[in-house]
Amino acid sequence: MGADRFDEISTHWSALRRAPREALEHVYRVYRGAIVSYFAGRVARGDFPALRGQDAEDLVQDFFIRLAKTGWVSRPDPAKGRFRPFFIGKIQYYLRERAAAARESAAIRRPSIPLEDPGGPPSPDPLEGRLEAEWREATVRDCLSRIRRRNAGWHLVLDRDLERDGATDREIAVRLGWTEDRFKATLKRARVVFRVAYRSAERRLDRLDEDVSEGSAA
Repeated sequence: MGADRFDEISTHWSALRRAPREALEHVYRVYRGAIVSYFAGRVARGDFPALRGQDAEDLVQDFFIRLAKTGWVSRPDPAKGRFRPFFIGKIQYYLRERAAAARESAAIRRPSIPLEDPGGPPSPDPLEGRLEAEWREATVRDCLSRIRRRNAGWHLVLDRDLERDGATDREIAVRLGWTEDRFKATLKRARVVFRVAYRSAERRLDRLDEDVSEGSAA
């Protein structure tokens, strides 16, 4: 998974009907790190005591394999709401299912797991907050990668802007061998492009029926 040919795949709900496997591979490529971190965090916290934190990578692999085999992404339903919360719900249900299977195989008597997903915890979960932040960071990285293929200069100034650590525009321009005016003008344009690309990436995963284009800021 994660070949370059999947870079431009749209993953909003309507696109999942057309290319479910490719859409799933796109989600895996871009958000795998955030998902692995979430798996490991939930297991390490003891939410699923029958599972082991060191198995997070294998669990994520199995999770995506199951989604592909069951054809879940070929049956998208925008009525269920935004893609990401629904996807996280699938993750939580999968972990409960795997934990129940592990307890059963170890002959540990525990209350049965309900067949229907009862939903998330009633109070805010810090691990979900971390997943949200890591998911957003993955989206930023994906957007920067797309922008780099369009215009290396935009990518360069955005990268320096994100890593500026208190440096002024003039200081960054000097490091690049640019004039301050050139840096400011390029950064202003690049930020506009980035905002459009980021909104597009977010909306791909939501319940939009219309096509989402990044070309409006070209």
